[in-house]
Amino acid sequence: MRVAVLLFAAALSGCQSQSVPCEVPSPPVPDSLQRDVNALTTPEMAGRKTGSEGARLAADYLVERFSTLGMTPWHGSIRHPFQYGPGWLAKSGENLVVWVPGPPPYRLVMAHYDHLGRKQGQFHPGADDNASGVAVLLALAEQAQQHPPAQGVIFAALDAEENGLYGSKALVQQLTGVELEWVLNLDMVGRPPKDGRAQLWWRHGWQGGEQALNTLQPHLCTEAGRRRMKGQDGIHYDSLHASDHYPFHQASVNWLYLGVPPHRDYHSPNDRAERLDYPFMSRVLAASWALLNRP
Repeated sequence: MRVAVLLFAAALSGCQSQSVPCEVPSPPVPDSLQRDVNALTTPEMAGRKTGSEGARLAADYLVERFSTLGMTPWHGSIRHPFQYGPGWLAKSGENLVVWVPGPPPYRLVMAHYDHLGRKQGQFHPGADDNASGVAVLLALAEQAQQHPPAQGVIFAALDAEENGLYGSKALVQQLTGVELEWVLNLDMVGRPPKDGRAQLWWRHGWQGGEQALNTLQPHLCTEAGRRRMKGQDGIHYDSLHASDHYPFHQASVNWLYLGVPPHRDYHSPNDRAERLDYPFMSRVLAASWALLNRP
């Protein structure tokens, strides 16, 4: 999740999660969830800052994972490079896109793999933000490859989210003309709040959002996310602009954003693999799989 704008929110009580804990039984936790998070948060990847050697290593790792799963490259290639910024100072990023072929309209699942790199001499592992979402995306892609849903599904690991949603902006352009039913953005799905609930946001006025929430709830304690969410850091964040669904919102594509509010280790060196709740992530996986198979 990128750094969002501090809001002048006053109605604090309206931004709090329900206080009654919620529990849903967890399915078996795939070994791949922790293995992928561990791989993406190693010191060698040094926080996966866009344009860095760590980001290149992360992209190589993900290409290898998609290839091992037997995923079909999107339009002949898993790697989809892009540039952003002023022409004289243009920077480069790389989206990684595969799919499970099927009839349109397609459903798109995405999670950004970049993070903050090093800040003040310390590397930021970015386990929850957003190795957690990428690990679930990979597990979801594996299930879809083995048991193809009725519709085609595109899976995208995105770059350059943290510095301005540039990977998502590029993906919107890369998918111009592609018929999308909806987009699911997985960003920070590894550290639930005390009540155990994930939050789901969706495009305002889209009835499919309520239907998606109902689909998730038997598998994952989930509540409708609010426009302004309060993190444990005390800051209020604007959920609409907070992650990679926003460029799709601007392109008038229906979107879903599944995640948790910022926690005390958000954007800190303490966002480490051992602090994630892997049974919670397995519930996110089960809920997302139910969503992909919803008629």
